[in-house]
Amino acid sequence: MNIKCDIKIKMKLDGHRTSNTRKLLIDIFHSTKKPLSVPELLLLLKQKNTMVNKTTVYREIEKLINHNILKEVYLKSDKARYELANTAHHHHIVCVTCKRVDDIPITNEVEKHEKDITRKLNYKILDHSLEFFGVCTNCQ
Repeated sequence: MNIKCDIKIKMKLDGHRTSNTRKLLIDIFHSTKKPLSVPELLLLLKQKNTMVNKTTVYREIEKLINHNILKEVYLKSDKARYELANTAHHHHIVCVTCKRVDDIPITNEVEKHEKDITRKLNYKILDHSLEFFGVCTNCQ
């Protein structure tokens, strides 16, 4: 079974009907491999010939976050963005000019540092984020 079906089944089992807006949002997040802001979501919904109130999108996002389907991502002082919660751990690179965001995988070294921090400072680390900022090839 694919991720989209799993998400829709999870929502149904949790007692939520799958509205057209929710289906479209899940489809958008599944097909887009970067964190999206609400204005970007509204534009993508409009491109799918679906006009949705901004408040409705925020409400749907909140439901999807509460069911651990989406997670919130903050990139520096930029507005909140959202991405699927069940994706492999990754980090982001952000263009400071056009605000384009790309995923970047970084694995072993960050995990090693996290373990060192836990051991040396006696912290229980719950999560971390690591973002890089630069200028993409389109803006150079």
